[in-house]
Amino acid sequence: MKLIKSTNQLKWCLLLLVYTHFWCACHSGNNQSSISSIKITNTNGGAIISYKLLDTDSVAYVLARYIISDKTSREVQSPVKNNSITLDGFGSSKNYEVKLYTVTKSGDLSEPLAISVHPKTPPYIITRATLKVEPDFGGVNIQATDMFNKKLGITVIRYDSIDQAENVIDYRILTGQKANYTVREGDVKTQQIGVYVADMYGNHSDTVIKTIVSKPEALLDKSKFQPYPLASDTENGFNWFLPFLWDDHTDGASNGWHTNPAKQLPILCTFSLGTVAELSHFVMWERPDDYCYKLGNPKNFSIWGTQRKKPKDSQIPVNAPVGTVAGDWVNLGNYHFPDPPSGSKPEATVAADNSFVKAGVSFNIMLKNQPVTIIRVAVANTWSGVNYAHIMELSLYADSTSFTSLSK
Repeated sequence: MKLIKSTNQLKWCLLLLVYTHFWCACHSGNNQSSISSIKITNTNGGAIISYKLLDTDSVAYVLARYIISDKTSREVQSPVKNNSITLDGFGSSKNYEVKLYTVTKSGDLSEPLAISVHPKTPPYIITRATLKVEPDFGGVNIQATDMFNKKLGITVIRYDSIDQAENVIDYRILTGQKANYTVREGDVKTQQIGVYVADMYGNHSDTVIKTIVSKPEALLDKSKFQPYPLASDTENGFNWFLPFLWDDHTDGASNGWHTNPAKQLPILCTFSLGTVAELSHFVMWERPDDYCYKLGNPKNFSIWGTQRKKPKDSQIPVNAPVGTVAGDWVNLGNYHFPDPPSGSKPEATVAADNSFVKAGVSFNIMLKNQPVTIIRVAVANTWSGVNYAHIMELSLYADSTSFTSLSK
């Protein structure tokens, strides 16, 4: 063995040893001790991991890697200042391994620190348990509750009667806690329908499969509609008279129904259907283009009706439960025109929001089996908060077995 004889040689050897040790510490990933005091809080479909970092000077962020399904892995980062990292996307309530890393400001990755989490039941599975699939007029009614507001997706499938091929007939993302809508294809028929719930991470529930026999409905004949003016109706304005509400012109260049500023709320119009019928649903076209989600387009409104041929005027409440009676009038439903589907604010909509408005929005009548012959549209407020309203077009549908001539 050759001995180191000079002091300089000894110094250089010591410096080399220190440098080698420092390089290994930085690049070999031996930093697991910098994450300590770990606390795990399991959430629905996820987990929150709290910790302390022993080294906050060189660490840029904490990284978590984990597998949420056979095909999908996820990475989540959290800055040093947070002292916690939130994990989501787990498809089941079971044990999952999560590997935590610290990443230095120079981009070096530490050795992994493996921990185990056990998420609670994921939101998409909880929403699946609330799913209701029932026959409706002209199609199938879907109801569900997303109590976590996770913007889950609901897919509706029709199975071909011959080869059982799956055809997606509707997909939409829930934008609130409660979903209640009808997927319509027009014809009255028996069909096998499947419905499932999915989240944004690729997890999806089992499929509810039901044989649906849709109920018959028909579009009311607009040529029979007539204004039924009442003292409490809001005055028309700008030569946009009430009959323009049913002239089949939905484009932004045509006239619709437009009021002057209202003296009191709600903003009202009243018209006769020319028949007695049990309404099933209606389609509303608001004013598009430069007026999309602005000015007098209704934001919240209600539909009232009566079976009386010559009903008396009554002050309609701005807000009232479905089924409320005000004189000769009964509340058939309370409605919120859907928020911009793009997620944009009403004052900053995009082309997709305008296309949504132009296509018309369908609303189910909430009070079932209620014959009416005259209806009132009562606008509680508008998207810009103005005290006037405008609507391009209304189409009303009814149980086709319920029509009764006014002469009877």
